[in-house]
Amino acid sequence: MTHQPDGSYEVELKNPQAPDAPAVVAWPARADNPAAGVKAGDVLDFTPTPAGAGWMVADAQGTALAFLPTNDAAATSMSERF
Repeated sequence: MTHQPDGSYEVELKNPQAPDAPAVVAWPARADNPAAGVKAGDVLDFTPTPAGAGWMVADAQGTALAFLPTNDAAATSMSERF
């Protein structure tokens, strides 16, 4: 996990089923940033949403960390940050 100068966080992910296809999840800066407690070696759970709009990301204890929308869902006004 990398804490960025603007207060945001970036977490590099490794998929054991696709080790040559790394990914990055980025959390914007905010006072209650759930990524602040994520550390190297943590296992995150990605659960698809029932409607197929994306994935809920949780830590090993089941605490929700983020919603990651699909490209289509992110393009709708319902996915904007308020």
